[in-house]
Amino acid sequence: MRTAGRWWNSARRNILCMAWLALISVIWLLGSASSAYAAPNTGGEWAGGKAKVTSWYPVPDGGGWTNSLNALPQPDRVFRYEIACMDDGRNNIDVACLARLPQCDEAENGRVVVWESASTEIQPLQWRRLDGYSCLYTEKPVDVMDLIARDIHAAFADLPIHVGGISGQPAPHTLRGAETNFYADAGEQSADFELHGQEIHLEARPVQYEWDYGDGARGGPFLFPGGPLQEGEWGTKTATSHIFEETGDFAVGLTVTYRATYTVNGGVVIDVPGDAEFSAEPVTISVWRSVVNNFADNCLENPNGAGC
Repeated sequence: MRTAGRWWNSARRNILCMAWLALISVIWLLGSASSAYAAPNTGGEWAGGKAKVTSWYPVPDGGGWTNSLNALPQPDRVFRYEIACMDDGRNNIDVACLARLPQCDEAENGRVVVWESASTEIQPLQWRRLDGYSCLYTEKPVDVMDLIARDIHAAFADLPIHVGGISGQPAPHTLRGAETNFYADAGEQSADFELHGQEIHLEARPVQYEWDYGDGARGGPFLFPGGPLQEGEWGTKTATSHIFEETGDFAVGLTVTYRATYTVNGGVVIDVPGDAEFSAEPVTISVWRSVVNNFADNCLENPNGAGC
């Protein structure tokens, strides 16, 4: 009985092994057609501590989609792939190799492949295996760079960008009918956040300024924030100055348009598609009227006279 049991266990293992090899053989026939693949320009690689982000590219002749960065486009080379962990093409599985394979789970039917390259100037082709593994899918996986590009502007517009302060000359009080100079100190901003599981670093710079003087008048948009005047120059007209025609308190506001770039996991710099507007904290300006009177009294002769 013990001998029969051992024989059955051994036979069962052999059956399972043959079934597994048959499955691998089918996959080999389907995927290892060694489809020649001249890879398109990848546009760069984004690598970081959390993830490696690449784009997905079609393999010619309906061979699927790959994220391979090994097969860079060259006019004198061709590329092909083979299923990973097959032992020298003998349909034997390298068990130790299986433990080292990455997880190809970005889409359905993911397979791990290795790439080979050959020079077209040498015939017959002499294939050389490239280092590393890559994933191959029958359907295109979701490209995380596409997702980030789609959502980066909304993330940019939601950032707490500090526009800076508004300054007036003179302030907080000015005179009706006089030029009041306004300027801003908006500067460059940076932010770090996570988007779709990737680390984003964003740099934003002000590119346009529009004033709301609080009395119904607006100024701009300007490409500059204005600037301060020397005290002796107060009342001089500037590009961003304003004349208040009525007395009262007015809330002066400023909208600054920012333009930004971003990186993914410390990679290449990419422009954010579209600008975003941010508002400064309004400041209140009290507009007074000026009164001019003429007096006939000499204050030396009549210290109690009008105007003395």
